[in-house]
This record gives sequence, C-alpha cells and structure tokens, in this order.
Amino acid sequence: MAKMQLEEAKERLPQLEEEIKFMLIPKDPEDAKNVMVEIRAGTGGDEASIFAGDLYRMYTKYCESRNWRTSVVDMNEGTSGGFKEVILKLQVKMCMEL
Repeated sequence: MAKMQLEEAKERLPQLEEEIKFMLIPKDPEDAKNVMVEIRAGTGGDEASIFAGDLYRMYTKYCESRNWRTSVVDMNEGTSGGFKEVILKLQVKMCMEL
C-alpha cells in the first residue's frame, strides 16, 4: 500500500510544485484598489452597440460572482438595447476585507 501511495505522490509532485510557486508570488499592493472600466462601441452600428452591451453585462455578472460592487458612472445608450458608452466603477476593496 505504501508503494502505491508513493507512486501517486510522485505523479502529483510537478503539479504541487507549480501551485507552490504561484503561492509564493508576492501580492501587488495595487490589487486592492478600485477600478474604472470604460466600454465603448466601435464602428459597426447596431452590432457594435449590442456587443458593448453584452460586454457590460458580462463584466457586471463577473463582478457579482466575486462580490465586487459596481456602479455606473456614465452611460450613453445606443440602439437595439446596447450602449454607445458605459463607464463603470468597480469597488474591489469590499471583497478584500471580507
């Protein structure tokens, strides 16, 4: 049984070494600061504004999954349910303190 466990441990060794290397990377002091995200529709008419709207929803859902607060600073709605421009403020500090 010990030989089987030794073989399993040897197989997992490279993966564990990579995880340890990642954990040893020092944290960046900028990680806890708030972020401003600006999404603008490019050229392309309705499709560009729809894509900007999709990006906005994607980022807000991602932030919700991380328990980050989002607030809209400025918004210019486009056609077909999209946006010409959206500026978001992400407050990540709340998550870091929890």
